[in-house]
Amino acid sequence: MRTILSKKTYSWKVTQWDGPHTCLNMSMTQDHDKLDSDLIVTCVVGTFFMFILSYFCVFGYLKFFILLTGMIREDTSIKVSLIQERINNEFAYKVSYKKAWMSKQKVIAIEYGDWEESYAKLSSWLKHMQNNFLGSYFQILHDDFIVGNRVSREHLQFHRVFWTFGQCKEAFNYCKPMIQVDGTHLYGKYRGTLLMATSQDENDGVLPLAFAVVEGETLTAWSWFLTHLREHVIDKNGICLISDCHTSIKSTFANKALGWQPPHAYHVYCVRHIASNFNRKFNNVKQKEMLKKLGKI
Repeated sequence: MRTILSKKTYSWKVTQWDGPHTCLNMSMTQDHDKLDSDLIVTCVVGTFFMFILSYFCVFGYLKFFILLTGMIREDTSIKVSLIQERINNEFAYKVSYKKAWMSKQKVIAIEYGDWEESYAKLSSWLKHMQNNFLGSYFQILHDDFIVGNRVSREHLQFHRVFWTFGQCKEAFNYCKPMIQVDGTHLYGKYRGTLLMATSQDENDGVLPLAFAVVEGETLTAWSWFLTHLREHVIDKNGICLISDCHTSIKSTFANKALGWQPPHAYHVYCVRHIASNFNRKFNNVKQKEMLKKLGKI
């Protein structure tokens, strides 16, 4: 620690401190180097809020910690601008976008583990699932990990994963002979696409059947997913399989070797997707809703 004696105020001022920074100057309104991402993380996760609370003796900050912690835990996709706004409203500090973004990433790592850790644990977690839940199945595909110009013998690079729970497979025996498949983009540190197959019970409740994380909605990815779905999840014929009009899905169903042709399965298109495509072309919400109603007749 380094301090100096001020000749104006005749008081000692700390100019350097190697430990964690915890004090805040409430007269400052602009971003500064002491308000770093580590301090913001402390505020967000609430691990230090009792100290701050007692230091300032202002119970209004309790609301800040509760709200911001709740926002991160309930919605990991929370906008960085909202974190900036909350800190500014509660502390009168204007933090940079970069600091708020780094704080968000550190909070996610504290709550859920970092990205590399999570991918490293994926294989062991799925093996535990398969060993302890009868009927569960998974497969992970890896690519070679290149270091320089050589293939590393110690590391593998994640490519795809498919998994299904035994309980869901068993529950499908009591559901409608219908499966819906769709994909959605992932927006984390590592991009990709989540593919999913679901069914419905007699009360229109949704039953998840199988999942996959792949590189994208490509022909090879959809073929790989639907092949595993047929081999390891679906063991009966006469299935009505519903999807959107994605070219890769249509090409996959056209492949007779994959077992999705009649009488094994009957491919139909989702009315909601058709209605959305109709509205995108003709821009008529009223007719879009009428088209969706036709699918229920």
